[in-house]
Amino acid sequence: MHLPSKDLTDRGHRPGQRWFRLVGSHAEEAVFLALAGFLFLVATNTQTGWLYVVSALLAGVLVAGFLGPRTTLHGLQVRRRMPAPATQGDQVDVEMEVFNPGSSDRALVLVEQDLPDTLPGQPRTRRFLLERLPAGRWVRVDCPVPASLRGHHHLPPVRLKSATPLGLFPAQRSVPGDTQPLIVYPRPLNMAELSAPSRTARQAHQQRTSNRVGTSEDFLGIRPYSAGEDTRFIHWPATARTGQVMVREFRGRSGQGMAVLIETWAEALAGSGADSNLESAISAAAALAERARRQGLPLTQICEWAGQVHVSRASGEGALDFLARIQAPGRLPRLEVLEAAAGRAPADAHLLLLLLAPLQDLHGLSHLLERRGGLSVVFFPGSGLPEDQQACQQSVQALASAGVHSRIHLPGMGPTPASSDGASR
Repeated sequence: MHLPSKDLTDRGHRPGQRWFRLVGSHAEEAVFLALAGFLFLVATNTQTGWLYVVSALLAGVLVAGFLGPRTTLHGLQVRRRMPAPATQGDQVDVEMEVFNPGSSDRALVLVEQDLPDTLPGQPRTRRFLLERLPAGRWVRVDCPVPASLRGHHHLPPVRLKSATPLGLFPAQRSVPGDTQPLIVYPRPLNMAELSAPSRTARQAHQQRTSNRVGTSEDFLGIRPYSAGEDTRFIHWPATARTGQVMVREFRGRSGQGMAVLIETWAEALAGSGADSNLESAISAAAALAERARRQGLPLTQICEWAGQVHVSRASGEGALDFLARIQAPGRLPRLEVLEAAAGRAPADAHLLLLLLAPLQDLHGLSHLLERRGGLSVVFFPGSGLPEDQQACQQSVQALASAGVHSRIHLPGMGPTPASSDGASR
């Protein structure tokens, strides 16, 4: 079988390249070995006794230099503990403990911890020198790690290195640490406008009313009576004062809530790292989760990644943990994800869409536009793309004509004011 000349060339040079790399990484050891061999040959030819002694000493140094580092690292154990979930932008300390199970002390052990590829930060490798490891004792090291990006980050194994006692033939061991990930929650975006999604006038009259009094009910006020409503809720003093039938309106917290869809559509992703439009949308979802926690409102979060639509109805830290797990890009078609949001969000919950790209048209979204709980949209176009921002503005106008409140969020500028049409509805 004929092989290309490139393969033959690679095969011919590969052993030589390995040899040169080996010699280059152990230059000092190679010098000792060459000198010991040279003196031994000279002693053999000249029958000089002291040359035998010198060559034997050099050989002993090589043996001690080889065995010393490996003996120092033998049996060492590492225990790694992750801190409590952090918020994006914080600095956290990963606690590492090294245990010496031997009966004698060990010295000059270098501990190295690499940052995972999913976590930006410099330097990529954190190094700590343990000058002394007492026998039968744990020695603790706090490794600072920047929580620069939300997610579940799995740290690589800890490396232990030593060149004790002569600095020759350094050795290293990789010690698997705890499999528990470093959890970083997204930092909530300062978007007060998102905390009060608006309803159309028609949707406002669809709020559930009740005349029961209790801590689970929020009194909304007095409003005109609508045909078909329960006459038991008529507020007679206001009816007599205005000459128009008025009813008391309450909002039951058990039936109210918010559903949030975070889009991960691959074609809409823009930017990288913490500056991407997806991270801005996730930060906005974190702000909504915090608002729901403070007010005790039910929260449903919907997102697609790895080809599957994920739904979370957790609150508090559970909601933030769901946001930390989101991966990009999404694999499902955009319309399929929107349909899934309509089907999995509670019917009486206000649905807020955090979209990364404009809607080309409203065709096929009738199931969203007619939601009983209402619908709002916030667009997160990529920074520096005026055409996307213009297309989002056109989507805002189209949604306003359909009675849907929508706005655009630009990085560093916050949400743009809603259109006059959308605000008046």
